[in-house]
Amino acid sequence: MRRGYSGVRARSAAHVIENSAIAVKAYFVDGEVLAYVPYELYSPGGPQDPLSEGRTDRGGCVAFVPDTPGPWRLKITTLPARF
Repeated sequence: MRRGYSGVRARSAAHVIENSAIAVKAYFVDGEVLAYVPYELYSPGGPQDPLSEGRTDRGGCVAFVPDTPGPWRLKITTLPARF
C-alpha cells in the first residue's frame, strides 16, 4: 500500500493505492472533509473530457481503478460556500 499527500491552494488530498485501486480523500487544509462535493475524473488518454463524474462520499472520498497507465486527474468542480 502506498500513501501520498498533495496540497492545492486551500484544499488538500490524500491518496492510497491498494491492489490497483486508488482512493482519494479531499479536505480543506484545516482538516474538514469535502463531503458530497461534485468531482470530475480525467484519464491520461482524454485530458479534456471527464471519464467519470460524481460526488465525494460523506468522508470526502472518491475511489477508482485506473485502466490506463499515466497521470490521472481528479478535479473538485464546486466547492462548498465556506470556500
